[in-house]
Amino acid sequence: MCGRDGTFYAILTVQAGFPKRREETMNVERWIRVIAGTFVLTSLFLGLYVSRYWFLFTAFVGLNLFQSGLTKWCLMENILKKFGVSER
Repeated sequence: MCGRDGTFYAILTVQAGFPKRREETMNVERWIRVIAGTFVLTSLFLGLYVSRYWFLFTAFVGLNLFQSGLTKWCLMENILKKFGVSER
């Protein structure tokens, strides 16, 4: 009934209205990964089927990820915090 990693149990507890465990909540870092991955995949698709200029957006996202890794500053992190997303 429950997988080794507890995934099925976690789904049942959330649907039953019980509070989520700490590792199940989406924090700022996870949201940034999801958003960056979505931007990269979308821009790759658009670059292949719409215009090659969309590959510049892919490079822009990559450069922002590189810059945020070096400086520990990310504009998307500030935006998500203003929307109330928890840090941890």
